[in-house]
Amino acid sequence: MRELLLPYYNERRKKYVDTLIIHAAAQTTVSDLVGVLVKRELSAHYVIGMDGEVVRLVPDEFRAWHAGAGEWNGEKQDINSNSIGIELCNGLFGEMEYPEKQVAALTDLCLHLIDKHNFAPTQIIGHSDMAPTRKIDPGSKLPWEKLARHGVGVWYDMADAKKVRTADMAKLLASIGYGLENPEAAEWAFCRHFNPDLYYALGGKKGANCGAVGSVRPRDNVEFVRTVQAVAVRFAKERSERRAEMLPEIVCGGR
Repeated sequence: MRELLLPYYNERRKKYVDTLIIHAAAQTTVSDLVGVLVKRELSAHYVIGMDGEVVRLVPDEFRAWHAGAGEWNGEKQDINSNSIGIELCNGLFGEMEYPEKQVAALTDLCLHLIDKHNFAPTQIIGHSDMAPTRKIDPGSKLPWEKLARHGVGVWYDMADAKKVRTADMAKLLASIGYGLENPEAAEWAFCRHFNPDLYYALGGKKGANCGAVGSVRPRDNVEFVRTVQAVAVRFAKERSERRAEMLPEIVCGGR
């Protein structure tokens, strides 16, 4: 891994690091992306080129300037202080296909960070998941299902939808982790992450900014409702299993 340390970071203001945020930029090369970050006085902990090159920009122990305002799983204040940020070169904020070498490098880096920081699968998210009113990256082309098969993040089984009695989309999206400042933007962000084919079927457009990108609300679509229900079941299960794993450590005075 190459290091190209930037000066745009500071001390973390929280004592825990529990969230891994994946971004995508409009630049196709590491040098161009780093140039934009320097110009804007921003940073991320890591950048991954389309050729699979991984470059560290900020050491993990510091607060990189990557996430901005947003919310995930009830965390609203200063998400930079409890997160690690990975920027992916893409060319269209995640609406171009990600090369296999880049996805493989992302997978390896995420697995390393999961082992190092003990990230829960439910805390591995895209930038637009925590900032749906502002961001669309890492877009609809990031292969989240493939990443989950390799141990990075969460995927779902549509059959689980029948286990859910409610069709209250706001309640279910909030249970997954989405903030509801703008429910429609949260719906589109969810769709890009968990059902990209439906995103386009509903009128989602490449590079479309945040919500209101289609002619209909996702929540009015039966497949969308079932997807949200299935994902909510999976997230609830993952969090329950996580609490069970952590309980012995807490009782025994572990971390």
